[in-house]
Amino acid sequence: MAVKKTLAKKKKRLHKSASKTARKAVQPKRSPDKNSIAERRKSLQNSISKIPPERLSEVEDKINEILATGPRNEPKSLRGIWAGKGFENIDIEKALKEARDAMLQGTLNKEY
Repeated sequence: MAVKKTLAKKKKRLHKSASKTARKAVQPKRSPDKNSIAERRKSLQNSISKIPPERLSEVEDKINEILATGPRNEPKSLRGIWAGKGFENIDIEKALKEARDAMLQGTLNKEY
């Protein structure tokens, strides 16, 4: 009886260690992408929320200093980004009429 319990414990331990190894192998390696940047920003927000109120001005000064010296990410204009993509060939009036007609037919054919 004791031998069966010991074997069962060993199997359980072996299964746990195998599943840990499998989980480690499956996890993808992180690259510095937008998700990790978002995670870093969230971590900074959490850290800043823990700073005592009397020291917040120091943090604000340091942030302003970094922003003043670093390169700025100016917003890009979205004007014309779809030019030349084929949308010029769409007859909007015709497409709207077809959509409206299809909705009307669906409504008229509906049984109440």
